[in-house]
Amino acid sequence: MTLFLRKLRGASLVLVLLFVAGPAAAAFIDDYAFANWSLSQTPGADGFVAPSGAPTDTILLTGSAANGTPAPPTDDPSVTDFTITVLSAGSITFDWDYQSLDTFNWDRGAYLVNGVEFFLAQNNSGVSNGSITILVNPGDVFGFRVGSRDQAFSPGTMTLDNFAFVPEPSTAGLLLFGMVGLAVAGRRRS
Repeated sequence: MTLFLRKLRGASLVLVLLFVAGPAAAAFIDDYAFANWSLSQTPGADGFVAPSGAPTDTILLTGSAANGTPAPPTDDPSVTDFTITVLSAGSITFDWDYQSLDTFNWDRGAYLVNGVEFFLAQNNSGVSNGSITILVNPGDVFGFRVGSRDQAFSPGTMTLDNFAFVPEPSTAGLLLFGMVGLAVAGRRRS
């Protein structure tokens, strides 16, 4: 086989893999558009979600600050959740930045998968940020949470950037790719 044909075959394989894997949804668009998410709060919570950028590159999720009157700390804190049901298997990637001017550990930021909270930061850790990639399955409920134990003073604020959903390659596409590979290998031997 000539060098040109080998390079052509390699380039074709890359194109097929890109087609099979599907495009990534960058930012909060398509199935993950801002309007498709749900905002929920526990009683007494007054947090909010604010989109910015075009179409929606960044989301600001803010926890409760109430009216500045401290509530007694409880084990049942007020939380503001921003969630969505995942439609297909893949990975979710996002950058986060958490800030709070409150003292001690009254506020926190987290992400959620099926109601289970995965801690990212709390206010006594100062300004915290990072990048996360997680695997999700169809029907999973994924989301973000900012919670407050005292509902007073400065709220916790989590900024979310570079959100992307990357679907996993479809099983049928991979099977087709494998069958084409077997056919090419069998033809080469004959």
